Amino acid sequence: MPVSGPSFLGLADEPDRDRDFHYLLEDEPRGHGFAYVLLLLIMGGAAFGAWHFRAELHPLWSSLWTRISDRISLNSGHRARLQERHTLRR
Repeated sequence: MPVSGPSFLGLADEPDRDRDFHYLLEDEPRGHGFAYVLLLLIMGGAAFGAWHFRAELHPLWSSLWTRISDRISLNSGHRARLQERHTLRR
């Protein structure tokens, strides 16, 4: 015995041509929210790590800074000597 009558799910109804369903096929614009949260977490982790290990990092940073400043002063002294030699030749 076949079942007849109205469908509770609306499957037997013909689709209405007046309805506009093309918006269902369009992609929703995606934001960068996840990237911003991830960047914030990385920066927060780096700041926490720097604060937590500041006592251990201070000797490393100070020795590195001393070497850099020594090289800068050596380079500037070398340049000054080269400029003196260049001006003496003229």
